[in-house]
Amino acid sequence: MFHLSVPQMVCDEVARQGLGDWEKFLFGDRPGRVRTAEGYGIEGFRGLAAAAGADVLVMPSWFLDGRPAGAAVRGTLRAAHDDGATVVGLCLGAIPVADAGLLAGRMAVTHWQAFDLLAQRHPELALDESVLHLDHVDVLTSAGTASGLDACLHLVRSRLGSDAANRVARSLVIAPHRAGGQAQYIERRLLETTDRPIDTIAAACGIGSPVTLRQNFSAAFRTSPSQYRARFRAEAAGAE
Repeated sequence: MFHLSVPQMVCDEVARQGLGDWEKFLFGDRPGRVRTAEGYGIEGFRGLAAAAGADVLVMPSWFLDGRPAGAAVRGTLRAAHDDGATVVGLCLGAIPVADAGLLAGRMAVTHWQAFDLLAQRHPELALDESVLHLDHVDVLTSAGTASGLDACLHLVRSRLGSDAANRVARSLVIAPHRAGGQAQYIERRLLETTDRPIDTIAAACGIGSPVTLRQNFSAAFRTSPSQYRARFRAEAAGAE
């Protein structure tokens, strides 16, 4: 439900503030009522045919088992794309977008836990764990879960400008732009669970120089070791 709510919240905020005449609707492979993973039902879903004529199609997530998208869903995404719609795959929603052939030969991103699955199924695409979203104008993908907010704000920014995106972000009480990619959220140990100095950690990892560690860490994760440690220290302390 979080994934489904993200594009709706952002779209609603655009309309509420009078920033754009954005309207939304829910669609699926079966019209009517849909049962969520959380165990309750949502009414009012339209069928796949309703996607025709949409300016933007958002796949907010996908099944946790990563099952291939069916022919009807793949065809709907391809047809919408061919008609000029921007197709968005948030989090695991990148899976059906890739299954539809819209990411062939392109860079893409999804939840880091699904990287191996997507890479094995679609070796023709390149996955980038260093970003929170990737925009090809006609196709947009995002990293895991909360990165959908970043992607939807980016969509607002690209269509309505930075001022509109900032106003939406302020209203939703989220950062207009987050630095770094989801690689910084993948498990790491010494920075999270110890108070060892950076130079000691550099030596323990076999890098040797703390300067080299900082440079490589920043290049890989778009954040510094100290910022990474500060972000996760509270969680590590709570786990203890």
